[in-house]
Amino acid sequence: MFKYLILKPYLDYKIWGGNHLANWFNSEKKNIGEALIISALENKESVIINLGQEVLLSEFYRANKKFFGNYYGDLYPLLGKIIDANDDLSIQVHPDDEYAEKNFYKLGKTECWYVLEAPENAQIIYGSKVEDIAIFKEHVLQNNWDQILNYETVKKGDLINVPYGTIHAITKGITVFEIQQNSDLTFRLYDYDRLDINNEKRELHLEHSFNVLNLKNKIEIINKKEGILFESEFFNIEKLIVDEEIFIKKENAYWTQITVIKGYLNIDYYTLTKGYSLILKHKIGLKLKGQAEILLTYINKNTLKKINQL
Repeated sequence: MFKYLILKPYLDYKIWGGNHLANWFNSEKKNIGEALIISALENKESVIINLGQEVLLSEFYRANKKFFGNYYGDLYPLLGKIIDANDDLSIQVHPDDEYAEKNFYKLGKTECWYVLEAPENAQIIYGSKVEDIAIFKEHVLQNNWDQILNYETVKKGDLINVPYGTIHAITKGITVFEIQQNSDLTFRLYDYDRLDINNEKRELHLEHSFNVLNLKNKIEIINKKEGILFESEFFNIEKLIVDEEIFIKKENAYWTQITVIKGYLNIDYYTLTKGYSLILKHKIGLKLKGQAEILLTYINKNTLKKINQL
């Protein structure tokens, strides 16, 4: 039985994408906005390449539940991306699980960003200047965005949690690693009146946005050289530095996702460079060699149990 899975990402066109990620992944595609590096999202899946033949992650997950610690459900619960903003992303918000299931039969969307690259004095949009929903709606309908949008300065190495209900947008020049629930539900509040490839304005979702907004959410920025960066019921994020060799075994994880964010890793006959990922089997330890900075993302059995008991 395989101890680990090596993934080939799905490279996704976006209206705000550029050519940065094409260099990372040696692709001739244009306007790549997202590299879905750990994805079982329908029609945008990562492919497992070390099984003798290419296999979709969703197919392997459903057929090999022991590999994933017998985690419940047939839907792979996590989604890992590299997002490269060649232009400002739309101002948006995501729903929680209850709203998403009731209205769309999908998971909600809580996410975290780890800033990989950012220009000097870069800012993201995060949260609202006002907490009164009636006042907020009035400003939205009048396009008074400067009255309500809150800007926060970020830099390379920052970790930002973006819970469901939070107004947010990544801005031009920023590249992030994003870990999120496996969901594509995004409600756009504003998109700068941009035209898509069909010369039409992209759809906005004001009613859904107003229904799920939490105007009290405030930013917390974490910047640590190494160690656990974030813990929640949805996922944990940990940063490690590899100096020649490292042994990884997460006893309390259902499985462990490992993403290279700098340098390289060698594993058997494979070399993983920046942006590439592997998935480590439940309760299996693995020795990795190389010079790298890596992010581990996983669902912690103990954290999940504590949250469910509250």
